[in-house]
Amino acid sequence: MAGLVRKLDELAAAKKELKVVVNFIDVAQSEVAKFAQDNGVRNVSLATTDQKNAERFKVNPEAGVTIMNYLDKKVKSNHAVAVGKLEDKTIAAIVESASELLSAKK
Repeated sequence: MAGLVRKLDELAAAKKELKVVVNFIDVAQSEVAKFAQDNGVRNVSLATTDQKNAERFKVNPEAGVTIMNYLDKKVKSNHAVAVGKLEDKTIAAIVESASELLSAKK
């Protein structure tokens, strides 16, 4: 998880028009804040919600983590990853989809 967030953070730092939100389900805000501090997250918004609000935010309640990429204040890609399934291949696909958003805008 930390590796993915760091890669997205680097991309968001380089491309200010890209907004990235990582939404944790049923994780205490204090844990999310510690994660951000421990991993030097500065350009990715880290959020937390509970199962009840997951539907409101269109977050898959079965996902261990959901990554939403925004462009022009609209969600352009949404990746829901099951617990234990955040592998290097998945991380690469998520980062690539975020990067592609910028190319599509031009």
